[in-house]
Amino acid sequence: MSNIDLMVNQLRAVAAQAAVTPNAQPDEATPHDFSSMLKSAIDEVNGAQMDAKQMSRQFETGDAETNLQDVVLSLQKAS
Repeated sequence: MSNIDLMVNQLRAVAAQAAVTPNAQPDEATPHDFSSMLKSAIDEVNGAQMDAKQMSRQFETGDAETNLQDVVLSLQKAS
């Protein structure tokens, strides 16, 4: 048998095994889980935007601790 035939046989065996395995039923998610995940994601984006804004102001005012690369990266992360 060639390598291709061996691979095809392995794929068929895996497909047959997957067909026999019963489908797992997803847990019923509560609506409050989605809303908390959405709020968390929005809070993360808001935090990134506020950090970028603060870094931009620090750079504009000539803060020696803030370099241009960090400002550009924070602005990209926030967008």
